[in-house]
Amino acid sequence: MIQKSDNIFVTGGTGFIGSYILRYLIDRGYTNVFALRRNDSRMDLVQTIEDRVQWITGDICDYFTLEDALQGKDYIIHAAALVSFQAADQERLHQINVEGTANLVNLAVDLGIKKLIHISSIAAIGRKEESNIIDEDVEWQRSKHNSNYAVSKYLAELEVWRGVSEGLSVAILNPANVLGSGFWAEGTARTFLQIWNGFPFYTSGLTGYVDVRDVARCAVDMLHSAIQNERFILSESDYTYQEIFRMIAENLNRKTPATKVRHWMVPFARMMDLLKSRISGRRPFLSREITRNAFQEWKYDSQRSREKLLLEYIPIEQTIRETAQQFIQAQKNNLAPAVLPLSKK
Repeated sequence: MIQKSDNIFVTGGTGFIGSYILRYLIDRGYTNVFALRRNDSRMDLVQTIEDRVQWITGDICDYFTLEDALQGKDYIIHAAALVSFQAADQERLHQINVEGTANLVNLAVDLGIKKLIHISSIAAIGRKEESNIIDEDVEWQRSKHNSNYAVSKYLAELEVWRGVSEGLSVAILNPANVLGSGFWAEGTARTFLQIWNGFPFYTSGLTGYVDVRDVARCAVDMLHSAIQNERFILSESDYTYQEIFRMIAENLNRKTPATKVRHWMVPFARMMDLLKSRISGRRPFLSREITRNAFQEWKYDSQRSREKLLLEYIPIEQTIRETAQQFIQAQKNNLAPAVLPLSKK
């Protein structure tokens, strides 16, 4: 049984999901929270708790530094990952997501870590061409819809399951698209920035969404749960891109994206996005992998998390409303990063 004084090690703690995990750990009264950070890690999302976390400088791709960092630790929450849908990042995706996870699993086995909580992704779950309803038991299949990111997260999960075969206790969480405040030019939070700036397009696709606080809260809850060696899809519900964009636009008091992209329009849309990115100095939003999947409808069954973990999800409408409010304030402050208040569910 986990104690509040046990040593908990978190990877990715300065990132989007990881920062919320750290805040929940502190909020729940854990007193020995350790987090890995790189020399160049931005601390914006954890500044209110920075002095209550014991920071270790290192990198999950550096085996020996990681070995030193894990000495004396009891539990691991692995939230570090590179999320990218740019073709140029394929090698880095493998290094960070696959090799980094392999390092962590090997050391967890060798050092007798009591439990590893692995933050995976719905992207790591197979997509059955004959059925678009996906649950935890769907097997991985080769598919043109599997992005380089998806492949890296699938291979990372294989490393975690290998750890199970070697005696490691784990829990795997597969979040859908994670929404919430963070760095406004990165991840799903960038959608708020895009719509604020007049992004005009939407596609016919559909997929699952979940509040970042639900993912973080579930990760912390799994530390003291007797459930082990299972995976759980975390998704509040499925929404079309049009529905998500409309909710964001309405809460930002901005024009709803009204141009439905047809397949033949993709090259034009990507060209326009590329021009905007060159003007703004930011990476293009519409990569080949993003546009390839933007027309697909994937429905995710999260019933297992509701029944076995008793997870009550924050409504996505609430997530978008609260995130939009913080974005509007951030817009007045040079897009300063923000974090949502913790949910007490």
